[in-house]
Amino acid sequence: MNKPQPRISQEHTDEIFALAAQLQAKHEQSYSLAELKKIGAEAHISPEFIERATKQIQRKKQRESRLETILESLSNAVAVMILFSFVTGFVGLPNGHCSLAKTQPENTRVLPDG
Repeated sequence: MNKPQPRISQEHTDEIFALAAQLQAKHEQSYSLAELKKIGAEAHISPEFIERATKQIQRKKQRESRLETILESLSNAVAVMILFSFVTGFVGLPNGHCSLAKTQPENTRVLPDG
């Protein structure tokens, strides 16, 4: 017996088709290495240089992606530290009060200086 296929509501179909069209357009605007070499040959560019350029661009994109990931992680860590400082009271309060200031127990007296 065949299981029934999950159904997709009408409200999602427009979004699905729009995204599918974008993905197809991106795919059609990309080239295989063989296609790039063929285009390069027509422009009198050696396949060796097409390969080298392709590898350099791929490495550059990988570095940019890693840097983006590192910056995003760092940004998230800073946000967590700031949130933690507010929650735990490590941030100064308005009017010069600080939540970490020493407080005097209720049953002690302050002795005059001198």
